[in-house]
Amino acid sequence: MQEYNSKSVSSILDLRGQSCPDNLPKILLNLEGLNPGEVLEIILDDLVALDIIPDAIKEEPDFKIVGYKKSEHNIHLFIEVI
Repeated sequence: MQEYNSKSVSSILDLRGQSCPDNLPKILLNLEGLNPGEVLEIILDDLVALDIIPDAIKEEPDFKIVGYKKSEHNIHLFIEVI
């Protein structure tokens, strides 16, 4: 994964304080509401999610992780609808 520029984000889903795997259905629902080419930014603070979410997204043919950004306490994942 590469560092991502958040200027092209279409929607933001803040999942801080929520644990995985409970947040995976929320991510998929939000992605299904976007059009091809749009990017969803997901803000996470659950380190377990960093193991589960990328693997789950790789199994989905319509979505692609295009990058990430680390901040002091959070990870931002950027997923594009393809």
